[in-house]
Amino acid sequence: VDTTAFIIALDDLFLLAILNSKVAWMFLSETASVLGDAGNKGRLRLKSAYLKKLPIPSVTAGLREKIAAKARACLDA
Repeated sequence: VDTTAFIIALDDLFLLAILNSKVAWMFLSETASVLGDAGNKGRLRLKSAYLKKLPIPSVTAGLREKIAAKARACLDA
């Protein structure tokens, strides 16, 4: 069985927000392999080789907290 699973053993809402952002998915759609018809919104093959290339921005502690607060609000909604 060829399966892909990722576990991030962190309670990091900033990272959660970045990984679920439109910018991250746009980057991955340009770098990751597509399963199915790419022209018809095929699924991305999220392998660690692609995710390791995803740039995680360095931000100030204040901005990090603001982004994490937005992620928390989404989870609470």
